[in-house]
Amino acid sequence: MTAATRGREAMATTFRAGRADRVVARHLRVRPGAPVLVVETLYVDARRRPVEFVLTQYREDFHYHARLRRAG
Repeated sequence: MTAATRGREAMATTFRAGRADRVVARHLRVRPGAPVLVVETLYVDARRRPVEFVLTQYREDFHYHARLRRAG
């Protein structure tokens, strides 16, 4: 656990397709309306109270790889 994540955990992460608005398009260097991957994460504290909401948008040419394994 790092100092940035101490005392909080991701309660829910949502992935969805979206479109870049003018501001996002400028930052990602894509045209407005270009497809983007939208990731929304809600972090909660030990008492399950929301403490941070993070919305991230990725260009369509971003590649994501995750390796999942069962706990236990």
